[in-house]
Amino acid sequence: MNRKDKTEMTFNERSARDYKIAPFFWLNSYIRTPIISDFPLLREAVNAQNFDLVSKIVVEHDPFEVKRIRISSENSELSPNLIPSQSHRRMVGCICEPEADSINWLELEKGNPVQCYCGHWFQLVNYEDYFNMTNQ
Repeated sequence: MNRKDKTEMTFNERSARDYKIAPFFWLNSYIRTPIISDFPLLREAVNAQNFDLVSKIVVEHDPFEVKRIRISSENSELSPNLIPSQSHRRMVGCICEPEADSINWLELEKGNPVQCYCGHWFQLVNYEDYFNMTNQ
């Protein structure tokens, strides 16, 4: 291949080295965001209450548990915002105000609710408890 100037190269011709990312992102030359219809197995597992399979699917598609969770403004120590996790301890970031410039980090442990500086309450639970409590 004749080496062209980077500005003349097409999207498909650029290598992963030019972007410093892993090459597996370059399959099919684009990154597509998955939608829930791509995971019919997840819907079936939730309906059948097979929580081992649900946690396996969630961990495979979000192994670092970095997805955002919208929190309720009406929460208390008795009804905290539930954070599902496979581990017994986890760091959670709270953006206390929409205009906030920083994130307040909290360390959650399963069982005990923790209050952020802004007043929001969080509790770490396993996936089975999370689906049971949110589907009532």
